Amino acid sequence: MTIQLFPQTSDRTPWGTALLSLAPFFITGPGAILLSYHPWWDPGRWSWVAPLFVMVAVLSIAIGLVLGVLRKFPRWSYPYAVYGVILLTFLATYWINRTPWDINHESLILFLVVGLSILITWSVPITRPFYTNLRRDWTPLSYGLYACTLFLFATQDQDESPTLTLLVLLPSLIALLGALAHLRLASAVQRFAVLLLSMLLGAFIWTLPVFGGMMGSRESFLQALGMLLTIWGILAALILAPILVGVFNRPGQRVMT
Repeated sequence: MTIQLFPQTSDRTPWGTALLSLAPFFITGPGAILLSYHPWWDPGRWSWVAPLFVMVAVLSIAIGLVLGVLRKFPRWSYPYAVYGVILLTFLATYWINRTPWDINHESLILFLVVGLSILITWSVPITRPFYTNLRRDWTPLSYGLYACTLFLFATQDQDESPTLTLLVLLPSLIALLGALAHLRLASAVQRFAVLLLSMLLGAFIWTLPVFGGMMGSRESFLQALGMLLTIWGILAALILAPILVGVFNRPGQRVMT
């Protein structure tokens, strides 16, 4: 018996559903970048717009997650689950350290939140389809973990890019286009490829300002290159890892299709 690493799929998310499902990530992506470059932006204090923005972003993600649970986790809903874990990590970090993000503790808290989330959602019948759906097609999990790409590209170092330009917004927009293409494509191979390629291109553009500031010497250039390769490696590993679901679900000789 052979194994098909890429499952035979033909489902395609309708345009309306695909665009609507990505609206919250447009808010948390390009919307968050625009907010950070707002004229009222001040590193020492948030404007009145910021708390309202956070409420809208969190509420939209929560609504999408609830709808995904009620509909037994269709493909479009998987990034909502991952974003939910990210939000829980921020909340747990704030609750423990009284800071939104503590560089000394976030990794431990992240692993703790992820582990508890897996245990709880697996034991609750209404959330178990998140896992059972993957026995037929692991690619929704790659799409779900692509939320880490959406989240990363929504951040921007204003020391490297002090002025808002199209180049600043481009990585986030590329990530959203990759997500949209994934939902619209019927081929599992094409879905997988578009996530990987959009991540590679977006990460390269995302680090261009760093390269621009480190061209003074070979050592600084290699340092920037090492950072880019690290980002590529981490994000690619997240997208690639769900292939193992397909491998372990089917005994036999592995064959790439």
